[in-house]
Amino acid sequence: MLTNGPDRYGVVSRALHWFTALLFFGMLVLGLTMASLDDADPLKAQLLFYHQSTGLLIFVLTLARLGWLAFSPPPPLPETLQQWEILLAQAVRILMYLLLLAVPVAGYLTLAYDGQDVRFFGLFPVPALVGQDAVLHEVFEEVHEVLVWTLFLLVVLHIAGAVKHRLELGPGVDVLRRMV
Repeated sequence: MLTNGPDRYGVVSRALHWFTALLFFGMLVLGLTMASLDDADPLKAQLLFYHQSTGLLIFVLTLARLGWLAFSPPPPLPETLQQWEILLAQAVRILMYLLLLAVPVAGYLTLAYDGQDVRFFGLFPVPALVGQDAVLHEVFEEVHEVLVWTLFLLVVLHIAGAVKHRLELGPGVDVLRRMV
């Protein structure tokens, strides 16, 4: 089934979810690797190219996910969950979506304030829409990093919640089954 059902995510939602998750963890590896390299290392520039392009892709995929969820709402959480679990799951999900948009925007602004365009996998440029500013470049570089680690912590919380409910016994508690 392409669309989301009453107790399971559809193929489109699952594909967007797992592809975004794969890209996010790949971006963490790219970012940490880039941070460990000297600025003069040519590998750093190559990794930055892929990091920028993938960040833009995550931004677009997140917009697509939100559009798809407006068209095909997610299945409701199981009624067996406690109210605090439902509120926490909803808050984490909303914050993750916001951060999946904010992290690439902060990354884009980091580059734009450094006077750089983003080239989407070499296909087309996304021009810097702001002027060069060294102070704002540094600010957005820090904001980008803080947002990434905040998103990482939310992803860990998201995974922990799914695993917790996977391991709990009882019908209708396994929320992970809905996404795999």
